[in-house]
Amino acid sequence: MRWLFYISILLAGISCKKEEVGPQFPVDPLFSGDKVLILNEGNFGWGNASITAYGPNNLQTVQGAYFGANDLPLGDVCQSGIRWANRYLVVVNNSNKIVLLDTNTLEQVVEVPALGSPRYVLPTHGGKAYVSDLYANELGLLDISKGEFVFNITVPGWVEEMEYVNGFLYGTCPQNDQIIQLDTAANEVIDSISIPAGPSSLVKDRNGMLWALSNGFSGANARITMVDPAANTVIKTFEFGVGDQPVQLKINGEGDVLYYMLGSGVYKMPIESTSLS
Repeated sequence: MRWLFYISILLAGISCKKEEVGPQFPVDPLFSGDKVLILNEGNFGWGNASITAYGPNNLQTVQGAYFGANDLPLGDVCQSGIRWANRYLVVVNNSNKIVLLDTNTLEQVVEVPALGSPRYVLPTHGGKAYVSDLYANELGLLDISKGEFVFNITVPGWVEEMEYVNGFLYGTCPQNDQIIQLDTAANEVIDSISIPAGPSSLVKDRNGMLWALSNGFSGANARITMVDPAANTVIKTFEFGVGDQPVQLKINGEGDVLYYMLGSGVYKMPIESTSLS
């Protein structure tokens, strides 16, 4: 799966034609108030990742918001991001870094050199955050306030998305067909849950249950699996059809409706569902 992902990015970069798109960095200062940030991955190897800011109250859109606030490019392949207190933690994968931004101005507070190929970041407690990596069987432990990595934690395979439940980190391991459980006090993996078909996306619902999306790249049919982290057991599974490759499992703010992409469509499924929808 790791190799397929790498190839898909290369092909996307090779097949894209660079075009002039006009001014992207408005002279007007970045608006204040509520914002929705869109992380634009950019083309692999081109260094053209960017952030678009949208104001739902005034319907204003600012393209190139990071560049406008910092007068420098974000980097190569903006992979993911998350908010923690008054900071945005943004993972720039192919630039091998995490950038911490002020949530009001989007000004960069600190740039942290990361592992070889950082993917996702998960703040937990005590100002700590865990960073997964595509090519290392490790998680990086980041001290957010200091803006530096404290140490690396060995894990049994590359980890994708993560969630934090009752003092434990849960992370998907696609190549091992499992979700690992890590004790964040001892920073050791203490258990794992078998999830077929290469689990990658992971979300937590309002009841504290975990939902994993397996893309099906390992040969088995793709599926969505509900896991009870209190017992580390699978509660129910929803299997897709042969050849389906859903991606990007997400959950709404209330924690009661799942969303995923399949083909050119976006689908939603309440957590009480008894079948795929």
